[in-house]
Amino acid sequence: MTCSACHQGLPADARFCPACGTPAAPGAGRPVPAAPGLPLPEDKRKPVTVLFCDMVGSTALSGALDPETLRTLTLRWFGLMSAEIEARGGTPEKFIGDAVMAVFGVPHVHEDDARRALAAALGIREALKRFNAELERTLGLRIGIRIGVNTGQVVAGSDATARQALVSGETVNVAARLEQNAGPGEILIGPQTLSAAGPTVAVEEAGPLALKGKTDRVPAYRLLALGADDPELLRRFDIAFVGRRTELARLAEETHAARRGTRLLHLAGEAGTGKTRLLREWRTRATGPGHLVHGAGRCRGYGDHGSLAPLADAVRTVLAEAPRSADGHQDDIALGVLAAGLLDDGTPNVPLEEMCAALATVLARTARTCRPVLVLDDWHWAPPPLVRAVELLHIRLGDAPVLLVCAGRPGGAAPPATAIPLRLEGLDRAEAARLAADLIGAPRTPVAARLLERAEGNPLYLEQLLLPADAGTPALPDDELPPTLQALLGARIGALDPAERFVLDIACVVGREFDPAELARLAATAPGTAAPPDGDEPPTVLPVLQRLRRRRLVEPVGTGPRSPYRFAGGLVQEVAYASLSKRTKAERHEQAARLPSVTQAGDAAVGGHLERACRLR
Repeated sequence: MTCSACHQGLPADARFCPACGTPAAPGAGRPVPAAPGLPLPEDKRKPVTVLFCDMVGSTALSGALDPETLRTLTLRWFGLMSAEIEARGGTPEKFIGDAVMAVFGVPHVHEDDARRALAAALGIREALKRFNAELERTLGLRIGIRIGVNTGQVVAGSDATARQALVSGETVNVAARLEQNAGPGEILIGPQTLSAAGPTVAVEEAGPLALKGKTDRVPAYRLLALGADDPELLRRFDIAFVGRRTELARLAEETHAARRGTRLLHLAGEAGTGKTRLLREWRTRATGPGHLVHGAGRCRGYGDHGSLAPLADAVRTVLAEAPRSADGHQDDIALGVLAAGLLDDGTPNVPLEEMCAALATVLARTARTCRPVLVLDDWHWAPPPLVRAVELLHIRLGDAPVLLVCAGRPGGAAPPATAIPLRLEGLDRAEAARLAADLIGAPRTPVAARLLERAEGNPLYLEQLLLPADAGTPALPDDELPPTLQALLGARIGALDPAERFVLDIACVVGREFDPAELARLAATAPGTAAPPDGDEPPTVLPVLQRLRRRRLVEPVGTGPRSPYRFAGGLVQEVAYASLSKRTKAERHEQAARLPSVTQAGDAAVGGHLERACRLR
């Protein structure tokens, strides 16, 4: 149902992903059938960002224009708004009169849905300026809009083919009320949106507001601008670097080895493990013979970018900062090829092999006066042409002292075939405690063991769990997750096929550790599932668990064929559990209370599941 690279929905019989161009497996656009006895996923609770946009003064406009003219104008405007929303991965859910409601996070959650929604709101406002210029020339009038954006939990259908997602909940109502309180041309956003979008959002306070239907006033902010999303700006790079001695030593070794010929590294780690921070620290510490010149580029999950834009960004920096050769000679032909294509708009203007040959010639020449280092971050978003270009460039460079580094998460774009793997895991317990103490600004203060257990050595998880509440954002209860982490892990879980998601949903109710045979029993008795014939064993879930293991969501506890499994991270279980509807959780807790492992554990274990089922109902 989704692209293996960018996780966007695929049309039926798609040969290539329409969003990023990745080749699709035969039949990939058709719904993935669940394993025998496993139903499709149901409605889910998920973190989304809702955008309402309404036309100002539409009543007066309808009295001044012929109905046909008004209809044409409205449809044109809806088309422009939809283009801005869909370009950033949002879904225009409803058109009501002259207003539009869009949802970011349905059908697929993205880790940056809040930023995408704010970018869409600003894009809509810019599109209106261009549209008004046209209206003034043709009709002698202008239109105005107001926008409200809010982030939070909703209940939504999980069918990507549905015409309308039918999201519901307080998040939707608050977004609509924010839009109604906005002035002409204003964009009002809620506190959760501000928190989820990160520190580079420029706002001014516009509240607290008394919204219809709300007893307490709601903090609101007027959106002014949306800054860059570079990790250096969004993450806490202002504190001391912790740990990673082994990884830094390995990068230093590869830097030294690159003096004898081009080296290509693939640095892989889950989101938040600190890949970008590690590379930054390595660059600042890099020493040795020869002048290192670093160039960096980032792959993007959405937006209108050239397929080779990250490579172009890195090369531009290297060429700008590299010292000139003593003879002043430049390969004008090769530079001309790059200037007219790659360095112009991030796309090749000649066949890819020819462009890579020209780039290798230029980089090899540059390597006579320095040692070029090209870093391509967020490699999991790399489109196929970029993967192929890096592979060709590595081959063409040969003995030139150039270092290529691709850094990304597992499960996205495949690493270049010739890349040397370098894995980045979480910090150990002592290093995580040090980092947490630095984050709270009290190096001598002991950090709660529960916090370290939840973060599991992931620096980003620690940052978010320790995020202080400001005046507009209330502190979260200890058992709740910040919106950023919900979206980050929700995006990984939301990319699963129906069978994988169904098994994960059942496992998260059982607990952190679970038995595959008992999981199969629960799957066979779940509502909407055909029970196996009398005397037959329920279908095994092991093939599905193996796929979840490859996605690093679960892992076996032992080595035997009947070994139990557990979630690879406690937060993965928390987010999967939080996404289930209350009805579904209640039913599955009631079923889990009858599992042999639970009944053998005693009345307290049985009662725990039944109490949860009762409270949820």
